[in-house]
Amino acid sequence: MYNQMKRILKKGAGLQVTILLLGFFAVLLFWGVIYQSKVGVEIGAERFFGSYFIWVLDSIPLPGLRFLLVLSAIHLVLALWYRIPRRWASLGLYLMHFSLLILILGGLLGDVSRRPLKGYGVIDGKTKAVFESAEDAFEVVLDDSLTFPLPPWGDLASFQLGLYKFEIIKSCEYGYPLTEVQDEHLILKNATGFQGFECKEKSESALVRFPGIVLHVKHKEWRHKENILLGLNERRSYVLTGGETLRLSNQKEKMPFAIKVLAADNEGADVLILENGVENPRRIALNVPFKSNHYTVYFSSVLGVFDNQNVVLFKARKDVLDFIPYLFMGLMFSGFILHYFGRRERKKS
Repeated sequence: MYNQMKRILKKGAGLQVTILLLGFFAVLLFWGVIYQSKVGVEIGAERFFGSYFIWVLDSIPLPGLRFLLVLSAIHLVLALWYRIPRRWASLGLYLMHFSLLILILGGLLGDVSRRPLKGYGVIDGKTKAVFESAEDAFEVVLDDSLTFPLPPWGDLASFQLGLYKFEIIKSCEYGYPLTEVQDEHLILKNATGFQGFECKEKSESALVRFPGIVLHVKHKEWRHKENILLGLNERRSYVLTGGETLRLSNQKEKMPFAIKVLAADNEGADVLILENGVENPRRIALNVPFKSNHYTVYFSSVLGVFDNQNVVLFKARKDVLDFIPYLFMGLMFSGFILHYFGRRERKKS
């Protein structure tokens, strides 16, 4: 049994498997690019390069990029173990194969760790651009300074911000605000003026979608209690008894730099980058992003006039593994040099 398994693993390390995987990568790349040209980059990338399988006719599975990357990682490990001789002269080959393994594993882990962001900035040269999570992530904000990440819709939690203790007693993605409540004890306090709040099914809330939460609030010192409705669609913050503001909003991203928009056109935006106390002028164009501290900021579009102000939209990405390509290039180049000079020494001898 052991010898049979060993023979199978050795075949998995063979050059025939390498050629087969390269052929699959070539077909996937050609097919994916053609598909992207017809339906768009985002849809094509999600179907071919962001999935493990491609479903043809909704029933036939073919390997996607992620599945091929997993197979390639296993194949490289087997090649390192069975195919390359264990001697100092093979150190260059080991480094080159190891660099490929790091690149593949970095790509797979990057899909998990990478966070998409969205941002917007007013064209005035003064206001800092705001960046939020592009996913459905929200937070409770006290006085525009203290925050608590909102649990998934429907989940309840208790937390404390400043001198206030909060308890989520209702959380609805598809909520319906009530204008009248018969029992005065059930009337909720909020900035909009609604008296109550009900949770609805998705099918029932086609006309009105009011994502929101109901909080039971207690001041730590005054012993004052109140029930508050916070809606994601509300533009005004609720003012607590102590004078602090409270609101529910998209989860903001705290970046180590700030962006102020000076001017913009359809091809990019002229901005000021405030980083480490220094302001530097920069242009963020369609194909020229700004990169710093694991963040990459792309220009998206200009909204035109919104609330009597011109607004620029950005897309951004946080990738803590953005060093992987540089590590790959360094190891690959080092392995190539070692292998080249190792072969020269062997030929001389």
